[in-house]
Amino acid sequence: MTDRPDLSLADLEAVLQSARRENEGGLPEPAFLARFLDLAEPGGPRANAGDAGDSDSSDNAGGSGDSGCPARVRACLLEQWRRGPRRLVFHTSGSTGAPRPHAHEYDSLAEEVLAMTPAPPDRRRVVSVMPAHHIFGFVFSLVLPRVMGLPAAFFPPMITADLLDTLRPGDLLVGFPLFWEHLLEAAPRLPEGIWGMSATAPLADAVWQHLLGKGLAGLTEVYGTTEVSALACRRRPGDSFSLLPYWEKEAGPDGRCAGFFRRLPSGATLRHPLLDTLRWTGEREFVPAGRTDGAVQVAGVNVCPAEVERYLRAVPGVRDCRVRLMRPDEGARLKAFIVPDNGARLTAGDLRRILREALPAPAVPRVFTFGSGLPRSATGKAADWNIR
Repeated sequence: MTDRPDLSLADLEAVLQSARRENEGGLPEPAFLARFLDLAEPGGPRANAGDAGDSDSSDNAGGSGDSGCPARVRACLLEQWRRGPRRLVFHTSGSTGAPRPHAHEYDSLAEEVLAMTPAPPDRRRVVSVMPAHHIFGFVFSLVLPRVMGLPAAFFPPMITADLLDTLRPGDLLVGFPLFWEHLLEAAPRLPEGIWGMSATAPLADAVWQHLLGKGLAGLTEVYGTTEVSALACRRRPGDSFSLLPYWEKEAGPDGRCAGFFRRLPSGATLRHPLLDTLRWTGEREFVPAGRTDGAVQVAGVNVCPAEVERYLRAVPGVRDCRVRLMRPDEGARLKAFIVPDNGARLTAGDLRRILREALPAPAVPRVFTFGSGLPRSATGKAADWNIR
């Protein structure tokens, strides 16, 4: 095991393949990688981290070859990156607003893996379904195998026959909550000795227990964000999350925890405000109790219903609206109640098409209900509604 893993051309190709799979376009692939590596352009000066989302490139070499970004272009980018501060830029999903870039020191991500000890030391291979161009996919699909000295196998973020056939005892299987839920349905029994790793959203304790019942040896659940990567983890269902050793609590004016900070390998300090209400069960242990910004989890993505409402109210013909997470008996997506203007002819298909142009798929309501006024209780308070 080494504590100085380095980024390779193969890693960059894995990032590109992941981005292609999610159809993240708008930039030529050399420019996409330059932005990812916090460079202004292939071989050019380094970009400001806050402007990473605006980086572009006039290099058209990426238009040739099967990959879209030839090895010589990736090599040029990688060499430029290695000569400067080694940082990577990851973007938020955009479901709670416009996607925002966040730069991370590469060495801090390696330090994170070393601190987490995500599985017993006798792992033989990392098997990942996590998109490598997102932060947790990159850390646990690419950095973790290098730190642990393990080979890695990559699969699309879904259950496939190839994935089920390849699983072997000793694998470290890296996924996200929706993947684990689907795995329960698809696999009658898991090979003994597989250890799981889950990130991006809360994993239901019931799902976790069922996975253990199907042969999973254990699982590490990670709590964190794109802004700071991993903050804490837990290794048993029902347990509290424990802060990773390099994070410390930061007290607010009232003496209560207002956020966290850590000293990075470069000597810089990274701070992170509280995004969730936390119930502290010990000095460094906590249980998340809901987002402070009103976001909810949909298909493993943080979605802000108020942000979806803002887009809907801007649609001509929409007088008012309300967006909520479905009740468990209704499903696991968003639902919307629409109050049209008098005479407006709106359909669910029209609204869905408009939202898809501005928001990621999890933020688009699955069901639209139309009425003359927003649902309210007998006392005039906002009320839930049944979907049809």
